[in-house]
Amino acid sequence: MTEITAVFGPMVASQLLYTVLFLVGAAAVISAMEQFKRIRGRYGVVKLGLRYAWPYLAYNLSPVARRLRASR
Repeated sequence: MTEITAVFGPMVASQLLYTVLFLVGAAAVISAMEQFKRIRGRYGVVKLGLRYAWPYLAYNLSPVARRLRASR
């Protein structure tokens, strides 16, 4: 391995990693935007608030709900 490859190899690899992570993140955001567009078209309003998030998280993260889903 030459000196220049040893120096620039890790930088190129990290740049490729950042590019791939950016593309994956952009794809996730675009997918979420499309889903919100569909939901808004069907129901008219999308409300994202703690009032709705806490019960959803409490149910989905509770051990009882996990056991119920696992038994199905």
